[in-house]
This record gives sequence, C-alpha cells and structure tokens, in this order.
Amino acid sequence: MNKIIRIYFHKKNTNICDVHFSDDKKITIDNSYLDKYSLFEGEEISDEKLKKVIAENEYDRAKEKAFFLLTYRDHSVNELKTKLMKRNFGTNVIEKTIEYLLKNGYLDDKKFGKIYSKELIENKRFGTMIIKKKLYQKRLGIEIIDELLNGLDDDILKGNCEYHFNKKLILLEKNNSENIKNKLYNFLSAKG
Repeated sequence: MNKIIRIYFHKKNTNICDVHFSDDKKITIDNSYLDKYSLFEGEEISDEKLKKVIAENEYDRAKEKAFFLLTYRDHSVNELKTKLMKRNFGTNVIEKTIEYLLKNGYLDDKKFGKIYSKELIENKRFGTMIIKKKLYQKRLGIEIIDELLNGLDDDILKGNCEYHFNKKLILLEKNNSENIKNKLYNFLSAKG
C-alpha cells in the first residue's frame, strides 16, 4: 500500500500536481486524476491502482506532447515516435499514442510526404535526389517515397534546375572563376 502524505499543486501550471507518498515516491499527474481516482492526503492506495494512475497519466501526457508537436507542423510516424522517445515515454505508451493518432487521422505519412516534398520543391527548389534523401531522413517508407517521386512535375524540377544554374553562373562569372563548368556541375549535383 502507498500512503499519500502530501499533494502539491503547481503554481505555473495549475493543471498538474505532485503527489508525495510515505515511501519518498513522488508522481506528477494531471489534477483531474485526483477526483477520478479519489486521491487525497492521508489515503492509502494499492500498488495496482497506483500503476493504473501512472500508466493512464503517461498516456495522456504522451498524447498531449504529440498534439503539441503536431500543432507546429505535420510529422511522419517514425519522426514523432523518435521525438516521444527522446522525452522518455515508454515504448508501449508511444505505440498506443501513435495508434490513436493514426486511427483518428492526426498522422498520415503519405499526407506528410506530399506537404514536405512540395515545400522542398517550391521553397528550397531541390531536385529529385535531394528530395528523396530528405524524405528518407524523415523515415518514410520506400513505397511512399517512390510514389511521391513518381508524381513530381518534370517541368517544375527543370525550372528549379535552371533557376540554380542561372543564379550560380552569374556568381561565378562575377568572380571570374576558373573551371566554371565543373563548379556548375558540382553545385547542381548538390541541389539534387
């Protein structure tokens, strides 16, 4: 049994509190769990009930963190898993959170890949090779990457190449560079 000796409410974030136990254990939980599980100072709770509170709280915190990350931008499934792992959530909690997000349409690798590849083409003006590399770094599946690359507009990619070519050529000519052809080739290769 675990006896609650003190409940401390946070001043900065009033939605959470620390629950201190007689054996020097401390857990940080959402205030809603106090009513839900009838937690109050002086109460003794079983190990089983405590594990249930901790597990449910961690799952809710993982979902909250995932939603927080998704408000800034879309993420791939594996990218979000990695970010949740870095925040020390358990593997089971992460899998359950990802499953919830996929089921409810908050995560979609194909949608993420389309948005990200469009950004790389329009804003960065990258070519196919760099786009493929960047999508792979986001840990998208090979099938999704191939599908996205097959759907790219060749005219836009050609326009991006011409844009980089002309921009670099002007710079090289202005600086009276030697070996302009090799430098242009290397530069364009780096842009994909």
